[in-house]
Amino acid sequence: GYSSLGYLRRLPVQVMKIDRSLLVDAVNQNGRAVLIAMVNLARELGLDCVAEGVETLEQFQLLRDVGCQRLQGY
Repeated sequence: GYSSLGYLRRLPVQVMKIDRSLLVDAVNQNGRAVLIAMVNLARELGLDCVAEGVETLEQFQLLRDVGCQRLQGY
């Protein structure tokens, strides 16, 4: 089968965008783990990381703490 994550190795990608739905779910431990994994994946692949839908100070602080370089409001 095909995986959209597999395309990160083959396509000329410079930026990984984290969907707002993943940020909203980051209030629970599993959602936070997925968010951290996405930011770490972007870092390991040498990609910039943009989180969309940042609306609260708590979301901003979480993304800053995990190393997300760019933030975008909703």
